[in-house]
Amino acid sequence: MNVTLCREDGRYNAGGLLRASWRVSRVQPDRIRCIEVSVLWHTDGKGDEDLQVHHFHRIDTAELSAMDLGSPQALDCRLPATPLSYHGRLLSIRWCLRVRLFMNGGKEIVTEQHFFVVADTSPDGPIAAPGLEKTTGNGKDVSPAGRRNLADASTETTPAEKSGEETVIFRRLKRPRTFRRFVDRS
Repeated sequence: MNVTLCREDGRYNAGGLLRASWRVSRVQPDRIRCIEVSVLWHTDGKGDEDLQVHHFHRIDTAELSAMDLGSPQALDCRLPATPLSYHGRLLSIRWCLRVRLFMNGGKEIVTEQHFFVVADTSPDGPIAAPGLEKTTGNGKDVSPAGRRNLADASTETTPAEKSGEETVIFRRLKRPRTFRRFVDRS
């Protein structure tokens, strides 16, 4: 089996498009019962290991007979905004494209191609996840689902009236947090 990602460095923006291809070689198609293609993330490290499937496609025997498994099969998948890939001492979050062959007789053949889901680092700033709109001029987020916009996950400073303090608004994934700090205006 061969899995190929469209990006050589294996880095994909959160909310971006993953394009890949896979093909089966050196296995007789009549020996394959079904194929599962999935995009998933899993944790490694101390404690319980988590696994979440983001995209899943199962190809049964009827579909297999109509396919040429020796030629590349395309996969396009829109990645979610979170979780981002992470490698730490205690915990790692790893994304991968997994192709699993279920053979007649119960044998399984699994191939995984790992990749990284990263925050957008382009000069224009982060790209919003699909379905989210830009924020309005008053700093309030407007989105169809009422979620916060990742494109504007920045820090704003607004002066407070006559109190000698300013309000710093930190916007992250879901809810804004407001912290007050005193500013010397002399």
